[in-house]
Order: sequence, then structure tokens, then C-alpha cells
Amino acid sequence: MTTAAAMTTTDSSLRDSSARISPSAKRRWLDRDAQTIDAAAGLETAVTPVGSGPPVAVTEPPSGRAAAGRAPAAGRNRSDRSTVPMVDGASLGFLRIGFGLIVAWEGVRYLDRGWVDRYYGGDKQTFTYWPLDVVQPLPEPFRALPWMVMIVAGLWLASGIRHRAAATLCLATVGYTLLLDKSQYLNHMYLMALLAFLLVLVPAGNALTLARRPDRPVPELAVDLLAFQLAVPYVYGGVAKLSGEWLAGRPLIAWLAESDDVPLLGPILAREPVGQALAVASTVFDLTIVGLLLWRRTRAIAFLCVVMFHVLNARLFSIGVFPWLMILATTIFLPRDWPRRVAASLRDPGDPRRRPAALAALAGAAVGAWFFPTVVPVHVVVSAVGSGLTAWLVVDRRLGSPTSGRPPAPATTGRRWRNIVVALAAAWIAVQVTVPLRHHLTSTDVLWAEDGHRFSWRMKLRDKDGTLALTIREQDGTELAVDLDEHLRPRQIDKMATRPDMIVQFARSLEDDAGHDIGVYAESFVSLNGREPARFVLPDVDLTEVETPWLGSAWYLAPPPD
Repeated sequence: MTTAAAMTTTDSSLRDSSARISPSAKRRWLDRDAQTIDAAAGLETAVTPVGSGPPVAVTEPPSGRAAAGRAPAAGRNRSDRSTVPMVDGASLGFLRIGFGLIVAWEGVRYLDRGWVDRYYGGDKQTFTYWPLDVVQPLPEPFRALPWMVMIVAGLWLASGIRHRAAATLCLATVGYTLLLDKSQYLNHMYLMALLAFLLVLVPAGNALTLARRPDRPVPELAVDLLAFQLAVPYVYGGVAKLSGEWLAGRPLIAWLAESDDVPLLGPILAREPVGQALAVASTVFDLTIVGLLLWRRTRAIAFLCVVMFHVLNARLFSIGVFPWLMILATTIFLPRDWPRRVAASLRDPGDPRRRPAALAALAGAAVGAWFFPTVVPVHVVVSAVGSGLTAWLVVDRRLGSPTSGRPPAPATTGRRWRNIVVALAAAWIAVQVTVPLRHHLTSTDVLWAEDGHRFSWRMKLRDKDGTLALTIREQDGTELAVDLDEHLRPRQIDKMATRPDMIVQFARSLEDDAGHDIGVYAESFVSLNGREPARFVLPDVDLTEVETPWLGSAWYLAPPPD
């Protein structure tokens, strides 16, 4: 909202200045845009399509006669050859740069804020993911090494030099962090692992790199696959909000009541009707934003909404790098050549898009510095990029600039390889579509029982507080209270109190430590979305005897409150 205010000033001045552009000047800028796009599309290139074998040289014919002369050669192999549509790789290159810098920043945060020792130090237990129990914190003095490597890997990936090796290292370090402990599960870390995996596969180093080679087009499927992956959190975040709990303003109203310190907006956000309206608005945003970004007529305002939405979320909630990652990564929905065209317009002193974009970038940087309690470079830079790019899109839309030139020449590859790549992409899409829906296979309330909650983009949907006391019962009937602080860190205790699978996992670890059969019983109460605390785990169930399948673990839980 504060970003919108800054953008409104730029937009009004932009409307007046664009009206004074002479027709001849407008044609000159549009012609230059088309030439910039055509020049990028016509580069001689050696493209390795996703999943293909050796690089295949692709050169755009210099004339129609040359093109006609090459047509029969392509036709002779039509029975066993196929073509791959190619697009400008600039937008994919920008995503690679932004993602790499965010990964590096996350590594810096872990080291600078002491999270490595706080969350993984000492000899406390970790809640691992079966069957990856071998993923454990490293012993000293190597415990912080993965996050040091994460910083190097992120910067390396941003450079674009041997990007697949860098992306593999990002995947290893981000995946390690994700899998270390269930109590530290974060949706943004899951998304970063997915993006790192895809960047290993796609030719994201074909454009905007420090390598001394000309930019090259990329397979259209590579860009589409990254765009799909970014669409999943938006769409499923909106689908998850289609519940009575969220649409009624629970728990958003309770969270916003604590936002008094937000500049200008705090007193407004703390009002209950505003919280209810924002709950509905956020649902609509998640469900529609992808389509609005893909439609050229609404793209600029949609991207402005993306910047506003994530900046406000970053200010209101402790959600780490997620908002800044999403602002940068959402640019994958813009035209594939947008970084090239923006760079060209910024180099031209007379370009009508240059001044509004610069003013909006300055306004965004000011918001990023003023809106948050602590000035963080990433906040300032990403706010500036988002605001400046929004202004550029607004003017570009008014100028009627072309969104694409002649497409790069298609790459030729074996039909068998192309079919394999398409099949693998379809399998990936199928997994991403179905996994977030798995909680529908059970009759349990996912907000209460947590079945199918992780890896499902169910972000900020419930507020749960719990108390938990565990008792060990020996075979002779002797009972002993468990000192949770002796085994777990404070964050682990808080999370375990509301996660049934973690309670059972800890009970089994107590039995393993005892070395013989024991019974573990829980006295637990949970408050869901501000309700009165209600009994959570049934007190007469021996948790060491509980089998926890992938889904449907609610039989040992008390029913959720009304």
C-alpha cells in the first residue's frame, strides 16, 4: 500500500509526459524496440535443449533465399527429427541471478543471526524425515560449513558460470537445511529446493552471465516449467484459503491486531473489518494473480500488486526471504525478453520509460528503507527493482511497444529425446499438482491434525498454541515425568506441542533411549485460531505403540473443537 502511494505519483506524472511524446519519436522508440528484440532473437547460437545430447548449431538464415535453401535438409530428417521452440533466455537469466542472490542472503542470515547454534547446536534431538534419518547436523567445528557453502553457491549461481554445478551446490545446501528438522520446516525453503532442482536441469546460464560468450536462446519449455513452479504457491495458497476459518478472518484479525507499529497502516490494519476484508482480498489475489500477470493489459497493475502484497507481508509477518524471493521470481511471467528491453531503454537518455522507471525505483528504495524497523540492503534493492519495473511496464503498455520480435530459430533434436523431456516435465507437473491435495484423502481436519500440511503451500492459515506434558510409564507401573528441555530446544518444543507426528516421533526416541519397552503418555491441550484450549492427544494412548502412516493419523487425537 505504501508502495502504491509512491507509484501513484510516478504514474500521474507519467500520464502527462507520455501525452507529449511526438508521433515520430514514438515510432523511433518502437522501431528500436523491435530491432533490439530481433537482434536478440537472431543471434547465432549453439543450444542444448533440456535433456538433449550434444549441442546443435542453430543459425537464423540471413535471407529468405537462404532459408528456402535449407528447408529440404530439415525435411529429409523429418521422420526421426523434431524441433524445440526457442525463446529469449533473458528472463530465465534474471530469475537465476535473483535466486542465487537470495540463496546467498539466506546463508548470511543463518550465520549472522546465530541460527546454526540456536537450532542445531548442542546434543539435542532433531526431528528427521523418514527415511532420511541420516541427515544430521555436522559436528563442530564443521557445523556452520553448509551455510558457508550456501553463500558461495548462491553467488556462483548468480554469476552464470557453469550454472548447473552451482545450482547443484545450491540444491545440496538448501535441501540439507530443509531436511535437518521438521520443526524448522519453511515453505520458502521448500520452494528454494524445488527451484534449485529445476535450475540444475534447464539452461539458465544461456543469458545474463559473466561468462565470455554471446547470449543464447533457451527452450520455451524451460521458461514455462519455472513459471509453472512459481504459479503453484500462488494458486494453492489461494485454494487453501477457501475455508470458513480464513475467510472469516481467523487468524488474520488476531495477527493484525499486533501491527500497531507499522508506519501509517498500523491503526487501520488493527480494525476487525479491515482484517476480514484483507482475508478475502488475499484469497482473490492468490487465485487470480497468475492469470493477470500473463495478460498484457493487466500485467503492470498485477505486478504492482505483487510488489505491494509481498512487501506488506514482509513487514507484518516473520516469513524470512520468501516475499523478496517471490517478487524477483515472479518476473518469469513477464515477456521473455524484458531484461534486454529494460536495459536498452535505460541506456537511451530520450526513452520515455527511463525517467518514470528511475523515479519509481527511487520511491521503492525509500519505502524499503523506511517501512521496516531495520534497513536491510535486500529490502531496499528488491523494493526498488519491483517499483521501477512496474513503472517501466506501465509506460511500455501505453507506448504500445512490441512484446516479442521474430522468435529464435527452433533447435533441432531427436524426437525420442524431446518426448522423454516432455514426459519428465509432465511427471513433475503431476507431482506438484497432486501432492498439495493429499490431505483430501483423509477425513481429518488438516488445521487440527496436520495431515498433509507440509509441502502443500498452506501458508499462514492457522494460529496454534499448545501445552504438552509427557509421562513415561515403566512395565512395573512406575511413572516418570519427561523433562522436555533436557532433550529438545525451545522452538522444537513449541512446534511439537501442536504436531502429532512429532509427538509420536519423540515418544519413540524416548523408548530407544531407554533400551527397553516403555509406555509414553501425553497430557496436551491446543488452542486453534484463538479458541479455548482443547484436549489434543488422547491421554490413554501409549504413543510408542502408535503407527503413523503417511496420512490418517488422527485416531489417537481428540476431535477438533467446534
